[in-house]
Amino acid sequence: AKAIIASSREKLEFTGAIFPQKGSDFSTYYLQSIEKLDEMVRINKVDQVFFSPEDVEISEVMYWMTRLGNDVKAKILTKDVLSIIGSHDRNARGDLYTMELRYRLSDNRQKILKFLLDYLVNMSLLIIFPVWLLGKNRTSFPLWIIDVFARNRTWMGYIKADQDLYALPGIPVGILEPIVHESINRLSKEEIHRINFMYARDYSVLRDVELIFIQIFKLLL
Repeated sequence: AKAIIASSREKLEFTGAIFPQKGSDFSTYYLQSIEKLDEMVRINKVDQVFFSPEDVEISEVMYWMTRLGNDVKAKILTKDVLSIIGSHDRNARGDLYTMELRYRLSDNRQKILKFLLDYLVNMSLLIIFPVWLLGKNRTSFPLWIIDVFARNRTWMGYIKADQDLYALPGIPVGILEPIVHESINRLSKEEIHRINFMYARDYSVLRDVELIFIQIFKLLL
């Protein structure tokens, strides 16, 4: 990794390497083992962290991306650009090719917009309460509305079947899920996590509006 960073076109200063496994049995080349990564980032005032996909699983990369926050850029590092994002120049060698990982859902502005959307959906449902009062979910809607006002739930959240939600930005449990056409039962656990990952990474309040609009009518009837 040090050699790749040194040959990069970016102006980067190598701070040190982290042993990719937990425990204290590592050589003096490493600053610390991976469970102390956040501590090393803070002490050394690091603003970029590069992960090797050969040493660290993608689920752990996403966990650290969430834990380190938006002030630290987390990237997956590889010499083989084709394996990650595709090469713009197949003749270029030794360049630093990265896939930058950054969740829009971790951004405070996006969190505020999501909260405001939940509030607007609640107010809209209260206005049209005679509609859902006659539907099959008439006993559930009051509980959902109260939970959303209390910020214990959100109208659009992650797919709850995902076993790796700990690696994503924390949000309240969703009443609806960001999937429309596919049946969750037909998706693998990897596909489910990818949907949640894309939802967090590319979060858009307008996409939330679209998903809620499509799905909420099924709850009203």
